Amino acid sequence: MTAPEAVAACAAVGGELPSPLGLIGFDAVPGIEIEPGGEWLNEVWFNTETNFAVFLLTNEDRLLVRLASESHQFRCVTPFLH
Repeated sequence: MTAPEAVAACAAVGGELPSPLGLIGFDAVPGIEIEPGGEWLNEVWFNTETNFAVFLLTNEDRLLVRLASESHQFRCVTPFLH
């Protein structure tokens, strides 16, 4: 999905895209793997007031900046309720 589609999908279930450190930490859990092409994060990079891109995390724990219109995997985080 594109970054805006991923954000909308997460919002529909009461969640959001993960932070970079949150997804890096989650990736450290045994049996959890980041998709090889990377996964969307909730961090935006602006190069002008109207032009932006979105960060993604690769399975090598590298942060990359990609156009929001590109298609990448994502996962949602939801609030912990106790």
